[in-house]
Amino acid sequence: MSAGPTQHLDRAGGRIAYDVEGQGLPVILVPGAGDVRSHHAALANLLVERGFMAVRADLRGHGDSDAGFSSYELPAVADDLLALMDAVGGRAAVVAQGVAAGAAVLAAADKRARVAGLVLVSPRVRPKRAGLADHTLGAAAQWQPWGPAVWLSYYRSLYPGQPPGEQKAHVRDMRQALRRPGHWQATVRLSRTSLAPTVAALAQVKTRVLVVVGAKDRELRDAAAEGTWVAQQLRGRRLIVATAGHYPSAESPEVVGPEVVRFLSKVR
Repeated sequence: MSAGPTQHLDRAGGRIAYDVEGQGLPVILVPGAGDVRSHHAALANLLVERGFMAVRADLRGHGDSDAGFSSYELPAVADDLLALMDAVGGRAAVVAQGVAAGAAVLAAADKRARVAGLVLVSPRVRPKRAGLADHTLGAAAQWQPWGPAVWLSYYRSLYPGQPPGEQKAHVRDMRQALRRPGHWQATVRLSRTSLAPTVAALAQVKTRVLVVVGAKDRELRDAAAEGTWVAQQLRGRRLIVATAGHYPSAESPEVVGPEVVRFLSKVR
């Protein structure tokens, strides 16, 4: 898929970068901390083919988004998601990876009628489950100017199976983004954000939820148990991908993509 030209959403303190392709129910796709929106290329392709609008967005301080924001806490990221919904039609589903899943939960708890459905991939929604990536980012923050290189090396290790064919190009995109002024600092700040607001919001989410985890995800420690717990808290479904690690939608698109399409077809 060749996405449309990069668009920018004005927010207090900076702009959020996103691109749009396709027609139908908007599906906002956001990566996790330290990643960029091209992470969701394969899933966006499939969604467009199946009659959805794919809206791939960079988190604040990531990718082509600005890095001059005063806050990188999850409530601010949740507000970005809701503003994106306004920009693309008012009601949308959200596919969110890692810590961004916590922001998606906050958005759904705040504006239930506007969030058509949630797909939470390897979600970080409670403090006790912080994984090695958070510690790696925290440690690497002290290792300037080598911090981004340490993170990118660790990122590649989070694909225990066959990495996607486009991973080299994707990592180049990440490296370029992390070189921009303020972006590495924004990445570290987001990785350290408090998850307390998300824990408090879990019971308020009423929309349909699909939780996707990779069985070999060392970030979630016991990934199957964590996926089960999150799905139970949100009264949703879970999908455990046996061969995948922390990024199952990119590592195993042939498994995750059709399940996501089936799930979103029910909320469309």
